[in-house]
Amino acid sequence: MLALLLDSAIGRRAVAAFLARGYDVVHVRDYGLQEADDDVILARAMAEDRIVVTMDLDFGNLLALTGQWCPGVIILRLGAPTSDGVTAALTELTKAVPDDELRSSVVIVEPDRIRVRKFPISGGIE
Repeated sequence: MLALLLDSAIGRRAVAAFLARGYDVVHVRDYGLQEADDDVILARAMAEDRIVVTMDLDFGNLLALTGQWCPGVIILRLGAPTSDGVTAALTELTKAVPDDELRSSVVIVEPDRIRVRKFPISGGIE
């Protein structure tokens, strides 16, 4: 099962939903990192082998520019989703894409498609 680190834009209700499904998931608020820079959050995720779940494109761009490896980044591009919308999108993602494809990848989840780009990534994330 995947270990996830949810960024501050992801509601805490998503944590409860994934814990109920057996996922190992924490929120940046659990570590007091809700105001932390992306590189600090990424370092925490790497130290704990967690995939970052975010709405922030900067994580993907940071990895593309530095060539760094990390356990993975899931970027939600859902407009202005509700907590239920985020939870539904992540649930659909975990059904549609095998865990091994989520690892070592940047995954972009949009309302009508899911894109998976394996590391290393060149260029930016759009």
